[in-house]
Amino acid sequence: MSLQDVFDLSSDDFMIDRREIEKLWVETLLRRISKNPNRDKFWVFLQAALYLYSKSPTKRLHVSEIIEKSGYSRSSFFRINSFSEFQLRAYRRLGILVVQEFEDFVSNRLLSPVEFADAALSIIYSSHIAIRNEIFNKLVQAHEGLTPVEFNPSVDFFAEIVQKYCNENSYLGYRRITAKEASKCVRLLDYDIFTERTLRGNVFPSKEQAVRLHAMFLGFIRR
Repeated sequence: MSLQDVFDLSSDDFMIDRREIEKLWVETLLRRISKNPNRDKFWVFLQAALYLYSKSPTKRLHVSEIIEKSGYSRSSFFRINSFSEFQLRAYRRLGILVVQEFEDFVSNRLLSPVEFADAALSIIYSSHIAIRNEIFNKLVQAHEGLTPVEFNPSVDFFAEIVQKYCNENSYLGYRRITAKEASKCVRLLDYDIFTERTLRGNVFPSKEQAVRLHAMFLGFIRR
């Protein structure tokens, strides 16, 4: 199974089991990190954290376990960051890897606007699902002074890819869009997900949101 197979918006059971989505993403991210030729100590700590999470996704990760798995010393970890800073940096770096996964999928593929929107939903939305709500909300609360874009800077990287693809493939039925327009659209999508996850009483993930975001994104990119 691939990340392209996680959703079926025509079905009441619109996505595969959440644990399977988590598993797919952990495997994908670990593969990307292992292929990074410029891995520094932070990447090694992040790789260790992901590995431990994959083995016990419902168990709270302790910094001592991450340090032990990494093979580095405790002083090496805390010389880089505090545990709270590590968690935020990890979230941001993983966000970049997610967008790179999307970029690699759409690059050199001639996709219709519907197929492009399908890929965006499959990769971007499922990556949010892979992080459990309780973990996400604790991270947000620990850094409550950040705006959604400061919290997740990868949205602007995603916007660049959307703009480039649409403008280079306008003959396939895409609108030609400016950087400002692409940024506004992608930030709106991210804010919708952010709000749904953080407001008390909201349900995430949901078929209703997935359908709404897919339609909104498709309406933006299609001519």
